Amino acid sequence: MSGVPAHKREKIIMMGRTGSGRTSLVARAVHRRYTEGPLVTGLGTSLTEYDVPLDEEAGSLACLVWDNTCADRFEALPQSYFRNASAAIVCFDLTDSASFDHAKSSLARANECAPGCILVLVGTKLDLILSGHSRGVSAFVSENYARSLGSAYYECSARTDTLASDAAAAAAAAPVASHATAPFRDVARTIFQRAAARQRAGVQAAPLDEDGVIDVGAAPVADGDSAHARCF
Repeated sequence: MSGVPAHKREKIIMMGRTGSGRTSLVARAVHRRYTEGPLVTGLGTSLTEYDVPLDEEAGSLACLVWDNTCADRFEALPQSYFRNASAAIVCFDLTDSASFDHAKSSLARANECAPGCILVLVGTKLDLILSGHSRGVSAFVSENYARSLGSAYYECSARTDTLASDAAAAAAAAPVASHATAPFRDVARTIFQRAAARQRAGVQAAPLDEDGVIDVGAAPVADGDSAHARCF
């Protein structure tokens, strides 16, 4: 990790009911591992530092991934879980229609509690679909729902580290150690692009902070934009 302190990292919150694969996705993307069976993370919120790779020129974006056991019950998540969130990654099980319904409600809650944050919808357990299991909801329905909210959409498997073919083709242009990083890279790139757009619009160039990291948060931001974008 870069050593950037937690309070200076971009906040990414994970949402999705129990069994949606959200915690496995984080484990695969950040630690490049997968554990068979349900993951037991204890009660409360798990915070994971993650330097999300962008590209060779831009480097990485320092993020802090929040995953709460109460994410199974989106209505029980406190307002503090959403406060200052740059993005929400909402997961659902591709084989479970109820999981998708829960994801839709979670996206709505994130949109309400963190207006302006980046939304990403991720269908998980793609390996089951590829091995012949039935879909709980069609790819057409889930992808179009995501698009209606301006959300990116991914289908992947944390178990096999597999992306759906179209997403995999896009990722091949900039290969990384794990395909599970794709949703996080999408978020990081959008944060980085928003910061760059502010600077192109005439915002004063951001200085380096005491950690030697670009402090975009030192410049004025529009409502709904990220407060910090730290690249190294």
